[in-house]
Amino acid sequence: MLSRQLTDTVLMIRPRHFGFNEQTAGSNTFQQAAAEHERLRIADMARSEFDAMVEAMRVH
Repeated sequence: MLSRQLTDTVLMIRPRHFGFNEQTAGSNTFQQAAAEHERLRIADMARSEFDAMVEAMRVH
């Protein structure tokens, strides 16, 4: 019997921008300001993690 609470579809939207947001940083302890070279590295890592998650979901 199929469960009506499960989906077979997931929508993933690749982020165009990723980084520190002053407007939300006050209530989000995970956000920390970083130097420019760190911001670029962090954004690259975030995109790589996103792409890896999409690929893992496609395989399954």
